[in-house]
Amino acid sequence: MIKQGVLFVCVLTLTLISCKSKKVQTTETFKERTADQLAEAIEDHNVNYDWFSAKAKIHFKSSYDSGRVSATVRVKKDSLIWMNFKKFGLSMARMQITTDSIYVMYPFENYYERKSIEDYSELYGIDLEFKKIQSFLVGNCLIPDEANLRSRRIGEEYELYASSDGYTVKYMIDPGSLKVNEHSIIDTYGREVLINFSDYKKAGKHKNYSHKRTYYAPIDSNENASADISISDVEFNVPKSTPFNIPSHYITYDN
Repeated sequence: MIKQGVLFVCVLTLTLISCKSKKVQTTETFKERTADQLAEAIEDHNVNYDWFSAKAKIHFKSSYDSGRVSATVRVKKDSLIWMNFKKFGLSMARMQITTDSIYVMYPFENYYERKSIEDYSELYGIDLEFKKIQSFLVGNCLIPDEANLRSRRIGEEYELYASSDGYTVKYMIDPGSLKVNEHSIIDTYGREVLINFSDYKKAGKHKNYSHKRTYYAPIDSNENASADISISDVEFNVPKSTPFNIPSHYITYDN
């Protein structure tokens, strides 16, 4: 059904869990880097913005289901996330996330859902903190606690990691280009949230912005799903409309 498919994509794009990812190999001589240089690479990776907008092509797959949808994503920093999901050019769902609630409308079913972020977090057993969601959508990394920062070489990459407030954050960084290849967060239950970055190119004033990402998410204790996402039409600091009016005849089964 449309509703189940959209919810799957929404959760997949917002909450990610890891599996083994491909490591980038380089034919150049390995370049030694300090932890401070690697931490600076993360700062350089991140984009400062008030508004973010982009289009995305999403290919999700698991043993249960697979499919392709497109999405328009708009983020007003620390305030609002708005997404419109389409298939075959038709709007199949629209999502609005505020700092405390998540709303989803399904035009084909005249149906909507609304829950608090806390409710969704409990429902899916994951942390849907607003600032983490917006960071993943924009493609930014969470900044590590420098007091606990550590680094080590793994193959032809550096792993930078730090722990704070019950979370561990990790980054895989190319020592030559200092581009971030992978970013993950591990919570107190050992669940690892992951995003792989690739296809770096110019976007606005940002010289190196990842236009392709791979996400992983849990279906159940034995099954992972994946999503390949291609980003285009990226704009920063250009205010956009975020229409989200629930028609009076739409129904919901939520309290």
